[in-house]
Amino acid sequence: MPAAPHPHDEAAAWAQGMQDLAVSLAQIGVKSPVSLQRQHRRRQQHRAQAFDPELKRRQPRCAVYSGVRFHADVAAGLLWAFQEAGCTVTAYMHPVAWRSVKNVVLPWFKGARRMHTAMLAEAGQYDVIVLATFPEPKFAGTQAALLQGKHAPPPHQRLLLVSHNPGHLLSGCTTAAQPWLRDLLAAQVAAGEPPNHAPRLQLLTLAPCVSNFTAAMLAGWAAERQLSSTGHGGSSGAGDSSSGGSMTLRVEVPWMAPLVPWQGRRAGKARHLCIQGSLNPRRRDYAGAFAAASHPAVLAQLRARNESLLLVGSGSDAGLPVPPVLRPHVRILANLPYEDYYATLSNCRAILTAFGSDVYITNKASSTLAAALQVGTPVLTEDSVLAAYAYLRPTAAYSYRRSVSLGSIPQAAALGSAAGREAALDPAGQCSMLSSATVKQGGTRVLQRKLSAGEELPSDAQRADGMAAALEQPPAGSYEAALLATFDDEANQAAHAAAWQLKLDVMRHNIRLAARSMTAAAAIDL
Repeated sequence: MPAAPHPHDEAAAWAQGMQDLAVSLAQIGVKSPVSLQRQHRRRQQHRAQAFDPELKRRQPRCAVYSGVRFHADVAAGLLWAFQEAGCTVTAYMHPVAWRSVKNVVLPWFKGARRMHTAMLAEAGQYDVIVLATFPEPKFAGTQAALLQGKHAPPPHQRLLLVSHNPGHLLSGCTTAAQPWLRDLLAAQVAAGEPPNHAPRLQLLTLAPCVSNFTAAMLAGWAAERQLSSTGHGGSSGAGDSSSGGSMTLRVEVPWMAPLVPWQGRRAGKARHLCIQGSLNPRRRDYAGAFAAASHPAVLAQLRARNESLLLVGSGSDAGLPVPPVLRPHVRILANLPYEDYYATLSNCRAILTAFGSDVYITNKASSTLAAALQVGTPVLTEDSVLAAYAYLRPTAAYSYRRSVSLGSIPQAAALGSAAGREAALDPAGQCSMLSSATVKQGGTRVLQRKLSAGEELPSDAQRADGMAAALEQPPAGSYEAALLATFDDEANQAAHAAAWQLKLDVMRHNIRLAARSMTAAAAIDL
């Protein structure tokens, strides 16, 4: 298939991007794509010969499919990871999604770009197909046909399914609910014995906590199905009654934080505090962030430095509870192109996660953490988030203690297991996750926990009086103290350096995961 043409006026930018990419690869110590590919394929050379002799002598062919207008950054990250792992990659993307990331992708992408509607007709030529959003709202089209093998796949072809919301895997919202999932579970079980078997279908998620939730959900679902159909079973294993016996379920759900090379880093000191994403108080705790930023010591820093709390995303500020004392320091930057969006976030002292719900530490990947990782900017977040996203490092984050009024930290695996068992007991399915697995939205968490503890938020007049008086430092470990710490310029520069190094390390993880996925295509034993 011919490579996608690059416009003449983008040639210089593309060449510079390739040089930057080489520097990035050298920084993270990644071997060249060719040597990395050879290293992994050599281990199972005999399998490649047995099932596809021609595959041993050529580069693997991969396709990244995205038939939706959104999640363009996820598709871009998948393109880069599989390309750098040694695959010849073709992008099958919705034109709206492609246009939104084209300027970020073209400097380094070597493959072809095709319309998403051509995927099914051309799917038979690929060794690995990655579905960047699974299941899509219109699942009954291309994705369902791929899962059912209507494209006459080669014997070794693998499908990687990127789950953004694991609840949809067991719901009745799409026709993904039953027959394919039974096959997926059986394939996951078979992957455990004998060694080196690889499932034809492989789930991926975008965060470690979501992987833990999804693996436990599938195991719980299978265990409950076996228990209800055979009258025996237990928590130590799971089975499928259709197999005629009990099977130990070994579900592997790896994660990949989608990242791409990006060299538009800020020059000089960082400025501003930032919250990214859609301006939706039900998804982000703006009230809590505004309350913390209105602390007299934080306000004094914003005023003295002429800095702001930037809301970078889409929508308007209608309904956002901005206190009058903070209003001069709140600015909205809406609907930026990806390149401007990244440039803005890279200039922030820190990006506040401001989670409006605990779903972002259990069963839903945070776009804020992905964006911060992409631009090498430290995050400011609850300490529970560092545990949920195991790749995060304290040196690349400003953390504060979780309020006791929010209760214990939810455990992704326990919630996932409960969700799977409830789904098995409700085979008809629901269009949303069942009650025990749902972590309810709490859009104004900090405001709610202060009031529930019997405290009163200070009035604007009281805050103004506090500014005039000697400033009191916020308590150690508090939200306010974390915000104040970002104004230490020297320490902030060190946090930015640590965040950039973290990005490079996660990019290396992504390449290795992509390489393993390609190697497994040659290892499928039919």
